[in-house]
Amino acid sequence: AQNTPLLFASANGVAGNTAGRANLGLVGTVQYAFAGGPAPVAVGLPVGVNLVGSSMLTKELTIDFTHGSAFLDMELRFRYQLAGASTTTAQVLTLTGSLSSTGAGIQNSGDFSGSPGVSCAGTCGAGSYTSTVQMGVGGPKGYDIAAVAGHVAASGGTFNASFLGLHGAQAPTSANQLAQ
Repeated sequence: AQNTPLLFASANGVAGNTAGRANLGLVGTVQYAFAGGPAPVAVGLPVGVNLVGSSMLTKELTIDFTHGSAFLDMELRFRYQLAGASTTTAQVLTLTGSLSSTGAGIQNSGDFSGSPGVSCAGTCGAGSYTSTVQMGVGGPKGYDIAAVAGHVAASGGTFNASFLGLHGAQAPTSANQLAQ
């Protein structure tokens, strides 16, 4: 076993370690709860529009280590104020979709990645939104913590936001859980 501490361990390799990556022997499904993180950051706002607050909430994060997949349902909330206005407007971006195992461990971008669909409510503007999400797991048991980082962009470059959230593992949801 390697004695070097790792920030992120790879969840890939559950069926066999073929590329020298960490094989944690993880099987089963784990649900995670949002623990916190910095407020999402939005850039590229039109002149005269000020960001006055933002927050992030993960409604669901589940990793299926057996099949090398994850499901994410997350909200990013932004409050804006027009220069000289006394009221604020809100924008809620909901990211929902699957992430796939990258098998890259710490050598690359993380354990899971994907482009969940993005829907917008509130002050959304014209155009569509896209997302890129990366997730890595780690901790004393190898899966205790999931760090989720990503980026959301509006078509035409009118809106860009970045986010980072930490999540803690809940009780395993499978009967034959996470053998190590």
